[in-house]
Amino acid sequence: MEVEVAEGYVLIRAGDQLDAEVIDEAIQRLRRNPLISASTPTLLDLRSVSHLALDVEAIRGYSQQFNPTDNLKLVIVASDDLIFGMARLFQSELRSDRVQCKIFQDFYLALSWVRH
Repeated sequence: MEVEVAEGYVLIRAGDQLDAEVIDEAIQRLRRNPLISASTPTLLDLRSVSHLALDVEAIRGYSQQFNPTDNLKLVIVASDDLIFGMARLFQSELRSDRVQCKIFQDFYLALSWVRH
């Protein structure tokens, strides 16, 4: 995954494979970056993912890792129907009311939402 700090938000671009190892590495990179806080708006671009190696339980686990005090704006872009559905599962399993999560198929609509 590529992690880029843009103007007022973080852009994370996934490659063709998305699995627990890739996600864990990206999370560690985010946590080590001094320019990124738990409240930095984040855009997760999954449009290039062609191989998803995560099951439902793994997705639920990632959705529950947010602290209840995190005030995060998260947007996920997924053009593939299966990836989009898994992103919706992630969104539905979020346990924090302070995490605003939206799922889009269009990158520019997602970018507009994360910037405002």
